[in-house]
Amino acid sequence: MDDAKISELFKISGRFLRSAHLERDFHDASGLNDYILNDYTQNCLQRISVGLEKNSGQRAWRITGDYGSGKSSFALFLAHWFSGKSGHFPKSIKEKSNYKLYTDKNPQFTPVLVTGSRAPLGISILKELYRCLKNKYSKKNKLKLLEQIQSVLQSDKVVPLIYES
Repeated sequence: MDDAKISELFKISGRFLRSAHLERDFHDASGLNDYILNDYTQNCLQRISVGLEKNSGQRAWRITGDYGSGKSSFALFLAHWFSGKSGHFPKSIKEKSNYKLYTDKNPQFTPVLVTGSRAPLGISILKELYRCLKNKYSKKNKLKLLEQIQSVLQSDKVVPLIYES
């Protein structure tokens, strides 16, 4: 009988040895290496992209699945796709993720990436929204919204944000 180790019998890509983490992996160029855009995820992308159409009522979705089934990796893919970065995808998914297959628009959204934690969801979203807006707009163009978000984050009270442009 051969004394081969199990680790010698299988070659598992490094991306499958740890969970995807949106905030960390979004800025890692190799974050989507070996990602597979299969028929199911293409179907999900098709359904989600309908929300880009003017007056679409399909702007909220639920993605569920077992642990390790690829939900976070799909969210990472979507964050890049909706931010207009499909041209940077690995060859293995570039062709299947071409915008023309799903919509006549080339989305250019700013991703606000939030991973669930023990903190209240609203606060987690505000913190990341604040970080994204602060990075996107220079100090010369300080938004009133940034001041409002910072005020809420520094207070102990939950205060509704009212944004008037």
